[in-house]
Amino acid sequence: MGNVHRQTRALRPQQDVDWPVMPTEVDVEGQAVRFSVVEPAGAGSTNQWFKVASDRTLPRGAIRALFDAAGLKLNRAMLVRWGPVALPRDLPRGRWRALEGAELDALYALAGRDRVEEREERKRRGPRPPPDRRKKKSAATTGRRTGRR
Repeated sequence: MGNVHRQTRALRPQQDVDWPVMPTEVDVEGQAVRFSVVEPAGAGSTNQWFKVASDRTLPRGAIRALFDAAGLKLNRAMLVRWGPVALPRDLPRGRWRALEGAELDALYALAGRDRVEEREERKRRGPRPPPDRRKKKSAATTGRRTGRR
């Protein structure tokens, strides 16, 4: 499957009509966007969940364009996985969690780095200097002349 995974929910147009076949490529603002996976993932009486995945980051509106092309109304889209990192459902919007263990190792590998080597490199460089929190003093507060008369 691809790197960017979303779960989407679409509204059934009519109860007696079968679900249309979903396209795997749509045109968004003159650019062809390809999806690696578009498959049903569970149904309700009026809604159908779909798994949608892409190998790269999608432009804004690509998911909606995909469902519009099939004649369906999209009523929910959630990002559930970004590369090797699964996003938990209980994580509130706007919140974050620290990555640990295998997820962190996989993310380093995706960036072409090794987590152990990075840690050793940081030890060799030593601790980071503290940020400069001193207030910058203007010429007026230091008593220096600015050259103006």
